[in-house]
Amino acid sequence: MIVARHHVIEFDGCSPERSDDPALVRRALARLCRDAGLNVVRRVQHRFTPHGLTVLFILRESHLAYSSWPEKEYAVLDLFLCGPMRNVGPAAAAFARSLRARGARTRAWGVGPKGQSGRSRRAPRRISGSSAAESAR
Repeated sequence: MIVARHHVIEFDGCSPERSDDPALVRRALARLCRDAGLNVVRRVQHRFTPHGLTVLFILRESHLAYSSWPEKEYAVLDLFLCGPMRNVGPAAAAFARSLRARGARTRAWGVGPKGQSGRSRRAPRRISGSSAAESAR
């Protein structure tokens, strides 16, 4: 029995300025949560020196964590959701556009008691609509 889904969404070629801007990232994450039907309970963030950002949203459904490495033009979302399955793809694609990411890929799998989790070992898949080129189409 699957009790939750774990999503890891990676963003490549991000704008260093946008991926390291706390206000922009918080707004984009809040929009992602709203668009995916998630309920934010609390927000926490930490800025690293000289750059880098982690933002954590505690959700009624579990949690969403964002981390950025602006010097590598890379960011990642870790999203853990209990309850019914949700299609987070469109919201994640919009988030990728807010970072001006050139690409995004996601992995998701179910978690649950041993032998019943339905874990997927599939390769990461690209998120449709995440690149600037696709946004222009």
